[in-house]
Amino acid sequence: MLLVRASFPLSSPAMPQAIFRSSAAPPAAAPIVALDLLGAARSTSTTLSSLRALKRGGRMVLMGSADVPLELSFREMLANDWEVVGQFMYDRTAPGQLAGLAAESLLDLRKINVATFGLADFRRAVDAAAIMQSLDLTAVVP
Repeated sequence: MLLVRASFPLSSPAMPQAIFRSSAAPPAAAPIVALDLLGAARSTSTTLSSLRALKRGGRMVLMGSADVPLELSFREMLANDWEVVGQFMYDRTAPGQLAGLAAESLLDLRKINVATFGLADFRRAVDAAAIMQSLDLTAVVP
């Protein structure tokens, strides 16, 4: 069974926090893998709940971020034979690949909502960046 948890900002009602369980295993079976895609979490309680739902020897993959530590003791991790791994959203070759797609006009950059600020408006740019969502981009130019 695969447990996937994805969470999105509360300001985005179309993307609610959810837990998905695959139908490949009976509902009573413990998942063997958990994928946490949480972004800018203020709490890691549901991440820990997902981890603790794993069967012995399960794997937790963290691709999101949190503003607080993941309170996980070595004792608990070792006693359950869990593997906890992290992966930044994409590998280091992805930005170059995206630039190549854009250069070949295979990636429609018009979908990105760009807000541009001059260096003199740096404070306004920071305020705008703090409330960005989805495909928003805040740029400071000289």
